[in-house]
Amino acid sequence: MIRPTKETRCFKNPNILPTASSAQRALTTTMPLTDDTANSNLPDPAIFEQQMQKYLHKYLIPHLDNEIRQTRGADSSVYTGAAGIAYTFAQLSLHHPTVLTSVNLSAKKCFEISRKKLEEAEKEYVSSSDIACSLLCGRAGLICTKIMLSAGMECHDETSQPPDKIVPEYLSLLNGALECDSDEWLYGRAGYLHGLLAIRPYSDTNTKALVDGAIDKIVRRIIVSGTSYARRCGSRSPLMYQWYGEEYLGAAHGVFGIVQQLLLARPALVCVWPHNDLADFDKLVRGTLDYLQDQQIDKPFGNYPPCRGEKDDHLVHFCHGAPGAVFTFLSAHSTYSDTNADDRYLNMACDLAECIWRYGLLRKGPGLCHGIAGNAYCFLALQREDHSNSRKWIRRAAAMASFMDTLPQDKDWLLRPDHPMSLFEGLSGTVLFLADLISALRGMGGDSEGQPPFSPSFPLYELP
Repeated sequence: MIRPTKETRCFKNPNILPTASSAQRALTTTMPLTDDTANSNLPDPAIFEQQMQKYLHKYLIPHLDNEIRQTRGADSSVYTGAAGIAYTFAQLSLHHPTVLTSVNLSAKKCFEISRKKLEEAEKEYVSSSDIACSLLCGRAGLICTKIMLSAGMECHDETSQPPDKIVPEYLSLLNGALECDSDEWLYGRAGYLHGLLAIRPYSDTNTKALVDGAIDKIVRRIIVSGTSYARRCGSRSPLMYQWYGEEYLGAAHGVFGIVQQLLLARPALVCVWPHNDLADFDKLVRGTLDYLQDQQIDKPFGNYPPCRGEKDDHLVHFCHGAPGAVFTFLSAHSTYSDTNADDRYLNMACDLAECIWRYGLLRKGPGLCHGIAGNAYCFLALQREDHSNSRKWIRRAAAMASFMDTLPQDKDWLLRPDHPMSLFEGLSGTVLFLADLISALRGMGGDSEGQPPFSPSFPLYELP
């Protein structure tokens, strides 16, 4: 059996220029990659948008419309089911009304689609106490989406339930989250924590106090779990976690995903935690980040293995590998850039981005979890945080989007994911990425139509 490699799992990036000698190219993991996007002008937003509109019209919108009519009885989750499609249309309505207009959709129409899909998901949801608190696969994700949808519907439907009135539904899952046996993002406490952070802006004064109390409890539980397991397994990392007996490192099931949510939670803790508790938190998180830096294979531009101690690094996916790590190091840079950390977390993210640029055009499809759109979101995040190179990063995101448009979608490209229309494995996530990219390009090109600067974020993993 032929062992998979990073090279066999991706398309060759046509934007990488062969400027190095053959001897140098043999050492691709120890030298920066040359490409034609670093110093070029930005794509014209209008021209690029026309290209992406054609892509949306031809492949994405018809498939999603077909999905709306045919998915009854299918998965109800945010990750691969109807709730994820509801989340997609809610986000498009809230943040991308002008992009919708360009493809002949109105924000009101998208809100109606979102509400219909969410109602369908709630009817079909099969309760399971084991994963009810899962943001991606359980009831928590449905409630979080309902809150976001309600916030947008207030402009279109005066009879809609106010979002702060729905927040207690999410909080009702807190005990289950505290008692579950998983800390990771996809099924466990870290995902539930992200949901708390996402709904916090929609809370009134009373419910916000309850949300902050829940954040405090979940963070403390995650830290106790991580320090206890690190001692038991003899890990050099101050925080270590396992999922079904495997010590995963990546975003979906591992340490990177958990630390990402802890970093996002820190601003909510600053006002309520004693100074000593916050100092202990920072020591644990930064010690874990130092450990994670050392786990990279083939520095400085290599990938991460799926699990601690492994040497196999062929998965350049958001869920496993460098893409998920980029978001965590960028969050660390944003959190600790005013300390003596200088720019080492930002530099680490930039080094990992070179691995994604070479190996990120995945053959598995266009989706977020293990597809091109998920990898390309890393460049949108870098564009936001690495100000001196923002044009380079957004051009790379645009180059990946353009590459998707060149592939044979009329064959088997869209059918490879198990759930080809879903938020994390299929086209819904791709739609959000393209909308975020178009809006980011408009902002950088000065075509923001009087709106505040747009900040794209990876769905349910970053905060806007």
